[in-house]
Amino acid sequence: MVYPTYTEKEKLREWLCSIEEFDGEYHFGYVRLSDNELIGSGSIGPSNQKDGFWGFGYNFRYDCWKMGFATEAAKAMIDFAKREFGITHFCSSHVEPNLASGHVMEKCGLHFTGYGEFEKLDGSCKARSMEYEGIL
Repeated sequence: MVYPTYTEKEKLREWLCSIEEFDGEYHFGYVRLSDNELIGSGSIGPSNQKDGFWGFGYNFRYDCWKMGFATEAAKAMIDFAKREFGITHFCSSHVEPNLASGHVMEKCGLHFTGYGEFEKLDGSCKARSMEYEGIL
């Protein structure tokens, strides 16, 4: 994600509360039902790169990787956009080495369309990204 990974609940809560709605983007915190622990965050909204598409992203604690949470969260955000706003065109991307995120996007019905550029908001990381889109 372009923003930092939050590891403390209170810091993430402060950040989520500080976000103003930006061009219809919706932000979520993900809570594990078994213990009510905050395990990640994400958002979905109109894409800045692809006209007519909604983009989504997610970020999870490392100890919650490879457990299906990202797929569940991404599908829930897509379902939210489809149900509430009738959105059918979606896109997302991931930093090239993170192929697991590509598998999440494929499980959601998106397909690889090419390469792009990724940069964190603070400029601390620049890398090649893999771009995905789908009409669902």
